Amino acid sequence: MKRYALAALAAGMAVLLGCSKGTMLRRYYVLEPQRFFTRADFGLEAPLPFKVDVREFIVAKPFAQTRIATRSASHEMNYYQYHSWATRPGSAVTFMVYRLVENSTLFSRTSYGFTVDADYIITGDIHELELIEEKKHMSAHLGMTLRLIRCETDKPEVRYDFDRTVELEENTMNQFAWIISELLREETEHFLKEATAFLAAEGEAGQ
Repeated sequence: MKRYALAALAAGMAVLLGCSKGTMLRRYYVLEPQRFFTRADFGLEAPLPFKVDVREFIVAKPFAQTRIATRSASHEMNYYQYHSWATRPGSAVTFMVYRLVENSTLFSRTSYGFTVDADYIITGDIHELELIEEKKHMSAHLGMTLRLIRCETDKPEVRYDFDRTVELEENTMNQFAWIISELLREETEHFLKEATAFLAAEGEAGQ
């Protein structure tokens, strides 16, 4: 009886070891800026005298989950089983925008999330965040709206829209995450140039 039990145990271990060899690892990807801005990039010598909150970006439902979305036809979508964002896209985008703004020291105070005494809010919408798969190549696609909202009136003072698609050279998921990060950094810079121009005029008008 013991001999049969040992044989069964050995067979079970062999099956487990055989399965483990073929197991695919789940891989996770993050959004990371390659470089940060400085006030000099925006023609500013000192921080603008405003308190700014960077609040959660709203994501269109097809792109809101952690599994990375892929599109192979105009109206056909799927999701990778083993490739995921490390955090939900809305949180990842919000935190990267916050890091870009906070490190630039553009404002007297930049906060992540809600504060009771903020002057302005930076937030927005993520319309598309996906990998486009075609026969010969893959592309990163990011479409968003960024807004600067005045807290006192809840009025959007600056709105910036973009929709960009960039072909991958290496066709790897790491390069996909790198390009999405770079697109977000570039477009956040364009948005901030419009926002700081508006706020600099507001600061001069209030003096």
